[in-house]
Amino acid sequence: MLVTGHLSRAYPDEPRVGVGVVVFRKPVTIGQAPEVLLIRRAKEPAKGQWCFPGGSLELGETLASCAVREVMEETGVQIRNNQGVSSEGFSKSLQQPTPFAAVDSINPDDTGRLKFHYVVVEASADLAVAAMAADPQAQPVASDDVDAVQWLEVHKLRSLDIVKMALKAAQKQIVAKAQARAGVVAPRVVKGSRSVRMAVQARAFNAVQIPLAVRRVCGSASRRSNMVVMAAAVKDGAVLPEGRKLRVAVIGGGPSGACAAETLAQGGVEAFLIERKMDNCKPCGGAIPLCMVQEFDLPQEIIDRKVTKMKMISPSNREVDVGRTLSETEYIGMCRREVMDDYLRKRAEKDGANIINGLMMKMEQPVADGPITIHYNGYAEGSKIGTPATLEVDLVIGADGANSRVAKEIDAGEYDYAIAFQERIRIPDDKMKYYENLAEMYVGDDVSPDFYGWVFPKYDHVAVGTGTVVNKTAIKQYQQATRDRAKVKTEGGKIIRVEAHPIPEHPRPRRCKGRVALVGDAAGYVTKCSGEGIYFAAKSGRMCAEAIVEASENGKKMCGESAIRVYLDKWDRKYWTTYKVLDILQKVFYRSNPAREAFVEMCEDSYVQKMTFDSYLYKTVVPGNPLDDVKLLVNTVASIVRANALRAADSKSVDVNFGSKATEEFQARATA
Repeated sequence: MLVTGHLSRAYPDEPRVGVGVVVFRKPVTIGQAPEVLLIRRAKEPAKGQWCFPGGSLELGETLASCAVREVMEETGVQIRNNQGVSSEGFSKSLQQPTPFAAVDSINPDDTGRLKFHYVVVEASADLAVAAMAADPQAQPVASDDVDAVQWLEVHKLRSLDIVKMALKAAQKQIVAKAQARAGVVAPRVVKGSRSVRMAVQARAFNAVQIPLAVRRVCGSASRRSNMVVMAAAVKDGAVLPEGRKLRVAVIGGGPSGACAAETLAQGGVEAFLIERKMDNCKPCGGAIPLCMVQEFDLPQEIIDRKVTKMKMISPSNREVDVGRTLSETEYIGMCRREVMDDYLRKRAEKDGANIINGLMMKMEQPVADGPITIHYNGYAEGSKIGTPATLEVDLVIGADGANSRVAKEIDAGEYDYAIAFQERIRIPDDKMKYYENLAEMYVGDDVSPDFYGWVFPKYDHVAVGTGTVVNKTAIKQYQQATRDRAKVKTEGGKIIRVEAHPIPEHPRPRRCKGRVALVGDAAGYVTKCSGEGIYFAAKSGRMCAEAIVEASENGKKMCGESAIRVYLDKWDRKYWTTYKVLDILQKVFYRSNPAREAFVEMCEDSYVQKMTFDSYLYKTVVPGNPLDDVKLLVNTVASIVRANALRAADSKSVDVNFGSKATEEFQARATA
């Protein structure tokens, strides 16, 4: 807090005492964002910066009298000074300018010599009713050491070049007003157990119903000072107090977390999304189905490539072109995760979600119907060192990936996981032209014993990767084999990024506990055989949030595990068959090289391609032609029998060739 008047005297012999005043235009009331009075300083210190009005304490003058005088001199605003007079909503002590903190203001000059030294007592006040009764729209007028004045809602303070101490003063005083209105004592003087102190704080916040916009301003300051947004104990189904919204923390800012936060905010729920890696570059193929582009209203600018052709390449390097059944408007979108995830988070924030750059450390489960406490490290922009902070919410959605800390907190159980390894390679333009709308998938024991290798086109590079569950320690060996298989088409490329990450292989044994839910990779929603997870992550986040919004009646009622169970039941009914079928396909066709040869052979069939692409692009089980279904069944059985025969006769009957035929064909195309 910097003040005006005689405190502008430079190079004092001793510290001076000043008074800074946080003037509220109206009492802090339910559902309204308070307005405070600001001045812009015309002289040093802090010339040109905004702060609260105030000035030097004169000899024989009380703090309250000084506050009244300085505010009048600088702004022409009359504030209350009616000690002992009570009015509705305020304790007697708040009828006059009330001291609530003292801060140091020490400012050296450019040479290091002490130029200003003040001890500033911060006080609060409310605008005098008499002064505003004649003209409620009257505006303050700048005078004395001030060149501008204004009333400003507290959530807009950070938009100004404002003295940092002024922000702290505003935050402290808003909380103090809330406590005064609730008729409770300040948290720092509450004695007793931690649970008692938390209950008193919760009563204060719930009684005043500070609006979301106000809590945003207080939130960033409170995170630094380890203050919390409180959520009182409320039973499931109970109507929340007027102005108080259901509060949900979403841990993780990938597709599942961002879509959950967006849906919650749109549905009237107060959402807090906590994500540490805002530039997340997850080793992910980045393929998204056409239905996701449409269903989640994704803009074309975040889609790097539209894949309309795909090559399935067998262990013997037999190539099958897939995609002949696609229409002119159908494609598989290729995205960079850092681009797509950032877009989804910003869209959620635009809809009202609170985005926090932080890393969750632990979670305290509630006793009975109490709030859940999130302990996290908050990170300022550009900082690598986190500051411990806490947040209290009603529900938690764990969207924090395969290594989910939320899952560990609720003892969700272990699951098998694959290691995905990917290199981003910038290749020459002529080779990039080849991959313009083409993706490749390689199968074989050399690239993975239980998965596949891929080359997917991105904005200005290709992503080359593979994965495995059964032999994670050999992942780099499999990656090298994938690069060898694609060597002729990526030759001359430069590796620009290397990435690795776990991918779940099946849903966790437990996906919810109490008021905590899991979505996306944290829940284990990645399909076998294809390894697809982006769409299912986004869809599960949205479905979970929709269940919460519906059960809470747009954030007006408390809800819990019963709402989460609705989401899980809908999810299982909709996608259980998909996961089971792909699990079976992986076990049948990825178990040996002969089986993989049979699988690639099947992919040459147009009916297989149509059924596969329709199911992938639109995420529905497409009804087929009965006669064609019978033919497909016969061909599938024949392929499996042939694969088993080859495997039994000679496990080495299928030779893996690192390119002779593929090299010749590619070179022929390149020179044509």
